[in-house]
Amino acid sequence: MLTTILKLKNVATQQLQLQALRKLLGDELKRIRSERSYCCHYLIAHCHDVDKRIRVIAHCGLQRDILKRIAEGHLSFNKGWIELYEGIGETAIHTFSDSGDQPVARQLRAVFGNHPVGQFGIALYRCDSHNSIVFVEALASNSEEWVFSSERRTVLRRVSERLFLAVLREEQSTKAEDWERAVHELASPLDFIYSNSDFLLEYLSSNRVTEDQKRMKLEDLRLVAELLINRLHQYRLAFGGPQEIEAHLSEESLYDLLMPITHLWYHEAEQKNLSFRYDEVRNCGKVNTDPELLRFLLFNLLSNAIKYADDNTTIEVYGNVDDKENYRVGVRNRGLPIEGEDRFRIFEPRYRGEEAKRRDSRGMGIGLSVCRGIAQRLGGRVRLLDETGDLTVFELEIGKRSR
Repeated sequence: MLTTILKLKNVATQQLQLQALRKLLGDELKRIRSERSYCCHYLIAHCHDVDKRIRVIAHCGLQRDILKRIAEGHLSFNKGWIELYEGIGETAIHTFSDSGDQPVARQLRAVFGNHPVGQFGIALYRCDSHNSIVFVEALASNSEEWVFSSERRTVLRRVSERLFLAVLREEQSTKAEDWERAVHELASPLDFIYSNSDFLLEYLSSNRVTEDQKRMKLEDLRLVAELLINRLHQYRLAFGGPQEIEAHLSEESLYDLLMPITHLWYHEAEQKNLSFRYDEVRNCGKVNTDPELLRFLLFNLLSNAIKYADDNTTIEVYGNVDDKENYRVGVRNRGLPIEGEDRFRIFEPRYRGEEAKRRDSRGMGIGLSVCRGIAQRLGGRVRLLDETGDLTVFELEIGKRSR
């Protein structure tokens, strides 16, 4: 049992990457599960108790509905988990039945739903003051041998150390890549303003240029500045979080908010011969919200739609008010489908599917996670609707009177 994990004990100093460790552990868990004649589920995760997130590293036997609930944040590293360490030290081993009343047992029971589980086993290793590696085993029977048991405490500690080092290395690499991409994306509009400054000064002061032409050129400059400001806000919100944003509410027309954004992306859409359709929004009415935050949401949803849409297609923006007086604003495009695990992870910070990376290598994977946080701040939500084929629809739901 646990032959691969025992091997990891002897390679603790090797520079194994997290992706390689994830595959190694996943394969070993599948082998263990195939040897057992009863139902069992395994989960190995990294937890950061500052932001309470649980990041799945390897798993086996977790169906899509379980993974979905984890991705949605139903399994969070709250006080109940931290209390399991009390009086035990750096490694804690716990087992409790499915009917147990412990906070962690209740949380796991909610995540596993109707799947047959008679008993949970948890091994926790505290890496430092905030980070932990968690091993979860869920068995249909109450009497079987535990894979993550106290007899293997030393092995689990060595595996946890290796995993944590790989997590740190990946995060450092990700931060460096994010910085390089951020510089690249910010450089383009800054370069436009810098390289055109002399031309704009001469152009706007020339008597040969009409007032209408000057206004159009200034409008282009304003839109480039808005693009730059949006990107800066995106990075600020991605790394600082939207929870501290103070919303400034006013009555706003969805159509009036949308039109400047479509104009902002006109050149990118023209290169792919894309067209916009937004007649449904024209008579959608007004909403009491923060215009800057709502414009930010629409900006990013349209940006993604243009980026991943097939050439010569139409991007549709619809809007309506449901029976509960909530606004629903959706962006629909045809192109790269979002399938499989990507559907459950698309809103995770810095996550990008392999197909999305192949389609566009510049993305940082932070736009949708920021949009979700802002929507929640406004008392609404952003979701990916279930569609078939090459149709992708992201929908924003927001109340008439945002918080």
